[in-house]
Amino acid sequence: MTASPRGFAMDRRLAVSGLVLAPVLLLAGLVIGLAPSTIEGFIPLERGWIQGALAGPMLLLAPGALSLAWSDVRVAQSGAWLSAVIAILLAVGVAGWVAASVSQIGCQPVTDPIQTLPVGSIWGAVAAVGFVLAVRAGRHEARSGRPHKAIAVAAGVALVALVADAAAFVVLFPALSCAAPHI
Repeated sequence: MTASPRGFAMDRRLAVSGLVLAPVLLLAGLVIGLAPSTIEGFIPLERGWIQGALAGPMLLLAPGALSLAWSDVRVAQSGAWLSAVIAILLAVGVAGWVAASVSQIGCQPVTDPIQTLPVGSIWGAVAAVGFVLAVRAGRHEARSGRPHKAIAVAAGVALVALVADAAAFVVLFPALSCAAPHI
């Protein structure tokens, strides 16, 4: 942090901007990623490009934006609360999405959405922990007055967390485990 009053004001604006920008990026990334048709008419790109070129970076930058809350000591507590709330919402949202959309777990059909709770909760927890770890990774750099590095570090950890989330999906929902043998 800088010592001048102007530097403190800049740190405060940066921290508050991070608090506002992070949920917006996360929500926009999730909406565009899960329903790319919402913006297909506005952008001349295919669905895969929309998801990868727009939603992906938004999801990766959201934890970095939130880590900027630690640029100002008085805003950092709000950042911690917002990080916890987002993590809880991610975990519950993923578990709810799995309950609403999964029709088979392993080789067994789902007859009651409660059956999806164990795998949905695990997958949601992986997503939530990944988000929190990405935010935490950027906090130190934001405290040290290096916002660009905070965003880069958090985005890097978010990328690793995204890979871990994809790996958890593959383990929890094996696609070919019930395939009938073609003889």
